[in-house]
Amino acid sequence: MENVLCIQETVAMCDNDEIFMKEMVVLMRNDIVECLSLLAEAFNNNNPARTREVAHRVKGQAASMAAKDLMLHSKKVEDAAKIGFCTKTEYLSLVLSMKEFVRCTRDIV
Repeated sequence: MENVLCIQETVAMCDNDEIFMKEMVVLMRNDIVECLSLLAEAFNNNNPARTREVAHRVKGQAASMAAKDLMLHSKKVEDAAKIGFCTKTEYLSLVLSMKEFVRCTRDIV
């Protein structure tokens, strides 16, 4: 769970307000679900600019919530898409990380 979401770090980032942290996790989880379809559409349409945008959006959220694996995978996809080439492996790694975040955070609230 620590690689998916470091609870201690996230609570600290939320000024030790657990209720606020839970609200933020719910908002992020909902947005990640939306980003999954946006990312699939961008990747399947071979649209590196849009792929980069979505990966950047996910990366920012992951950084703000101490979701280390998600941040790492989204950065890899963002960097690859920036040069116009994102492999299917990089894309699938990010999708898996996003789905794992959604799965693991269901029990938080």
